[in-house]
Formats: sequence, structure tokens, C-alpha cells
Amino acid sequence: MKNATTKAVLTSLLLACTITAFAPFDAWAKDAGNNGVHDPLEGMNRRIFWVNDKLDTYLLKPIATGYDYALPDFAQTAIRNVIANLYSGTNIANNLLQGKFSGAGTSLGRLIINSTLGLGGLMDTATELGVDARSEDFGQTLGVWGAGPGPYLVVPLLGPTNVRDGVGRLVDSPLRVWPLFVDFNVATAEFGVEVVSLRAQHLDTIDALKSTSFDFYAAVRNGYTQRRSAAIRDSNETDADAEEDLYYFDDDE
Repeated sequence: MKNATTKAVLTSLLLACTITAFAPFDAWAKDAGNNGVHDPLEGMNRRIFWVNDKLDTYLLKPIATGYDYALPDFAQTAIRNVIANLYSGTNIANNLLQGKFSGAGTSLGRLIINSTLGLGGLMDTATELGVDARSEDFGQTLGVWGAGPGPYLVVPLLGPTNVRDGVGRLVDSPLRVWPLFVDFNVATAEFGVEVVSLRAQHLDTIDALKSTSFDFYAAVRNGYTQRRSAAIRDSNETDADAEEDLYYFDDDE
């Protein structure tokens, strides 16, 4: 698998195993509690969340803190720009699938501008020229097509998702395309930098959410659900708790 996608394959396998394992548990039954969030596997989800949180506290956060200290702001911004540029294929495809042809054209234009004038994506020249991002993923596409979210899930290492968004990740992974043409180690390193970069970007926000939340698990669950619902509606109107969550790594952060 040396020249296959790393994040795509590893993420897909993990999500496939998780979704398959959860399927027999009457996962599609309605749940009136939890502020409207369908969480029939809350006990197991909380245990996985606790492990993920400990890994974040003792491994990811210290690495991200060191990254944030060592790299100046302009370098961190450049890295985020390059990562966002790598998701252009996903954005283009999902805009098309949702019938947002203008959005697809905008995403293609951003890819061309940032890959050339932006020096391979190091600079977000497209935004400076007024070509704003139109980020879409297949989880949003399924939502636009009318699919409900299904049960809320916390996946080991990957964090919060739901069945719809889990399936969306399976489809989105190969749409990035570029890992198919690079060495396994290169794609793995990019994914590691992506995770650390996102965590470093939200060090203060996550600390604040932890310190002010009576139930951190519930705050992340509700924030994730509200954030994804707003993304499907193409809305920016989310509660404060929906602004960030601890483990969801995507391209529009």
C-alpha cells in the first residue's frame, strides 16, 4: 500500500469497522433526549471520548503547544493554506454533487490561483482577490440530499461524527487524489502536520470550552451537531459551543 492514500485508507478502514460494529444496535431508533441529538450509544461513546481526551491532553496538546511556540504566525498560516488547498478536489466534487455549480467554479478558481500565484498554496491569494472559499464535503452533500445524521458516534482517535458524516468521510478520502501519487510516508507526515496544525490553532478555544463546560462530552456533542447542521444549511449562525470541537479535523478550519 506504499503508494496508496494513507489518511484515506486508514480513516476509511476505521470508520467502516466502527459503523459495521454499531449497525446491530437499533442505531436508527429515534432519541428524544440530549437536546435532540440521537446518541443511543452514549455509554460507549463517553468511554471512547474519555480515552481520546486523555490522548489529547498528554500527547496531542503538548505537541501542538510546542508547534505553536516554535513557528511564527505567518508560517502556521502558510501551512494551513497549503492544507486547505489540498482539499480543493473534495470541495469541487461536492459542490457539483449539490448542484452548486457556481461554488464548484469558485473552488476550481481558488485551486488555480492559489497553486500558481499563491506559490503552491502557501498564500491564500484567492481570498485576497475576493474569491472566497466554498468548502463542502460528502457528509454535507448527503444532508442536502435529505439524509438524516443517524446516531452520534465517537470514533477512537478520530473523535465525533455520525453515520452520515462517517459515510461522507469514506467517499471524500479518495477525492483528495494527491496521496495516490506520493509516497506513503509523505502522506502520513502531511496528515500528522494537519492534525497538529488544527489543534494548535484552537488551543485557547478548547481550554476555554473545557473550563466553562459542566459536561465537556455534551458540549462537544452539541457543538459538533450544531456545526454540521449549520454547514448543511450553508449558515454561519451557530451557538458559541458550536464554534469549535475537540477532535473533528476538517478542511475549513
